[in-house]
Amino acid sequence: MGNLVDDYQKEKWKKARIGLIIFGVIHFFLEAILTETAGSSIASGGAAPVVVNFFISRWFIKDQISKGKEFKNMIVTGLSVSLVVFAIRLFLGFILMYILLK
Repeated sequence: MGNLVDDYQKEKWKKARIGLIIFGVIHFFLEAILTETAGSSIASGGAAPVVVNFFISRWFIKDQISKGKEFKNMIVTGLSVSLVVFAIRLFLGFILMYILLK
């Protein structure tokens, strides 16, 4: 019985991971463009935020799956959670820049 639950959770996670990867690719290109336009010499500067976003989103989704939370579309859930994590990071960055430049 435990294997059926584990298999079901793994199947849900695989679908959610597709959404995380889709958002990660878009996020990586966005970070690369922003790094390029800012004139930064760090070539791989866009990779760190993408990886952090992935692992935070992964942790949240796996936690919700293990609690038995039901989602209609796991791909959209993965995209949504990644977008919210990205928005929170962006918001905190704006607040930090506002405080530092004030």
